[in-house]
Amino acid sequence: MKILIVNHYDCRNKGDHSVLSVMLESLKRFFPESEIVVLSHYPRTDRVRCNAIILGSLIMPSPGTYAKLVTLVGMIRCMIWVLFMRYLGTGMNKLIPTQKTKTMSAYAKADVVLCRSTDWFNDVYGVTTFVTAFYEILIAVLMGKKTVIYAQTIGPVKNSLKGKVYKFALKALLSRIDLLMVREKDSKRFLQSIGLNRPSVYVTADPAFSLQPSSQERADEIFKREGVLKDNSLPLVGINISRLTYRYCFPELDNFDKKYDQYTKLMAELIDHIADKLNATVILVPHVFGPTAFDDRKACKDVFKRLKNNQRTAMIRTEYSPEELRSVIGQCDLFIGMRMHAIIHALSMRVPTIGIDYSGKVIGIMTMADQGRLVCHADTLNLNELIAKVDFAFRNKDKIRKTLTSRIKVLQQRSTLNMILLKKLLENAP
Repeated sequence: MKILIVNHYDCRNKGDHSVLSVMLESLKRFFPESEIVVLSHYPRTDRVRCNAIILGSLIMPSPGTYAKLVTLVGMIRCMIWVLFMRYLGTGMNKLIPTQKTKTMSAYAKADVVLCRSTDWFNDVYGVTTFVTAFYEILIAVLMGKKTVIYAQTIGPVKNSLKGKVYKFALKALLSRIDLLMVREKDSKRFLQSIGLNRPSVYVTADPAFSLQPSSQERADEIFKREGVLKDNSLPLVGINISRLTYRYCFPELDNFDKKYDQYTKLMAELIDHIADKLNATVILVPHVFGPTAFDDRKACKDVFKRLKNNQRTAMIRTEYSPEELRSVIGQCDLFIGMRMHAIIHALSMRVPTIGIDYSGKVIGIMTMADQGRLVCHADTLNLNELIAKVDFAFRNKDKIRKTLTSRIKVLQQRSTLNMILLKKLLENAP
């Protein structure tokens, strides 16, 4: 069986890497004879991080107006190629650039196309992100391939003119999907609200809930390498500083530079409070290591510079695997997360967790883990709320761990359901 995974972004984003790692392990276990191809936005860097055949996505990152026009022309050519392939049996390779022929051939050969993106179908990230995800699925549908939406967040979408176009396009595309799995109930409610009647929508869970952590010994090695002075008599608090979240904070400020300055100031004040009032060691845990503009280590460094007393705070500087980062996060007594999969790692390791939500996906995941009261919203983020939630989580950490122990078992079972439903679909295929 030939399996094609599309809508993958970049394994330097450890959320993307986590989901892809679990998918690949599960696919090889459920379909041991399968050949798996992954379309990546960054194939060169992903090939050294991922045990699969990696090809370039149909739409690659292309800043600038001219580059976007070139991309648009290429998209139209690829669609013409698809029509030739489906109805005439030939792809007319002269229509498309040489570097795209392998990608288009992977579509043509695939028995099933799995759409991996976790939350691109909304109006949070902009038109380019939405169109990229939409287009790679559209190609599979036009080719008549079995197509699966694999554990995604879909929506929310504002009720603007652009939002209405998004909703219409989503309904038209997703009604032609063979299997549609979402990772929280809010996504199902959104799909019902736009009138999607088929296929059935299954609420599963993010695949990353099933990721296995590295050993505690490996976590101890990482702490030593990164200069984390772990004292078992003191609390250890992990904080995931994001290079993205600040864009959605402080709506009263009129540019990103001002937002970023306020964001790093707020995070430094929070860390100083945690170190002083909780007598804790703090570790800054980046979860995205590239591309450069989104590298969380930049934000970690900028926050670290603003600390009044940085002797109690350490920072992860080296890129590690998702399994290693999960093990590191699992050593914490409390975790504050802004990247969703850093939050999933913490929850999965039964660590009391405060989540910062900017798009709706964090509140969905935290609610499924029965931790909705520990969510802060990015557009109203402030120090007093953060301190109050930190203090509450710390006081109730034993009760929270007990709740997570039962809830995570359920979410891990739902995570496994993704592959069970896929296997059922393919076994019943004509």
